[in-house]
Amino acid sequence: MRQVHRDGILAATDDPRRVFADFLGCAVSLAGYYGSPLADVLAERFAPDGQGVTIPDTCAVWRVEEFADLPDEYLLGGLPPRWAHLTFGPREEVWALLSLRPGRTATELVEGAELRLMLDQMVNLCHGPAGLLALIERRARG
Repeated sequence: MRQVHRDGILAATDDPRRVFADFLGCAVSLAGYYGSPLADVLAERFAPDGQGVTIPDTCAVWRVEEFADLPDEYLLGGLPPRWAHLTFGPREEVWALLSLRPGRTATELVEGAELRLMLDQMVNLCHGPAGLLALIERRARG
């Protein structure tokens, strides 16, 4: 499981292509982008049934619910061994992250629980404890 930390900028362990670092940089700015408190935006967008986000020319994150939802990198080149078990069943929650940097596009897949844990760590680092995981759980229950 990746860990979020500050290394001058937000960063994540096990992130050689910096896709998660780019995502965290986008995620921390979502409050201004959507005009709502950050924890509320993250809880809504990244709940198990959330819509994810797209910030043009920067990053996109979406729920992979069927094979066709995979990023082109995986549709054309196949899934890495870690993800070969995917059946796209209702109990699987996988998200795709797309990082758009000048001259480079990179993608990663991540399980929903790990994605939300990373967001919680990011919020705690940047704004102090906000109870993001509890907020997401409350929203999911209705």
